[in-house]
Amino acid sequence: MSVTTLAASFWDDCLKQLKQQIPIQQFSTWLRPLQAEIAANQLILFAPNQFVVGHVNEHFLEQIVVTIAQLSEEPLEVWFVWVLKKHRLW
Repeated sequence: MSVTTLAASFWDDCLKQLKQQIPIQQFSTWLRPLQAEIAANQLILFAPNQFVVGHVNEHFLEQIVVTIAQLSEEPLEVWFVWVLKKHRLW
């Protein structure tokens, strides 16, 4: 399993748990669009813009960190990155 697949699977598990805690409209608007990568004990969450990063950081970061701690075998730092468009280069 690749690191990208592992991160996506882990983040999907986190999202399943968070979906039970957060109203569906807020979950769909703010958390569902986030994508994840794992690197060097860091969970990097990619958001579509800085506004989403700020809102998630202010309103959902604590729940995200608690969920990660419950599901992860080792501690992970959470980092937010915003991107205009994530695409593959060939």
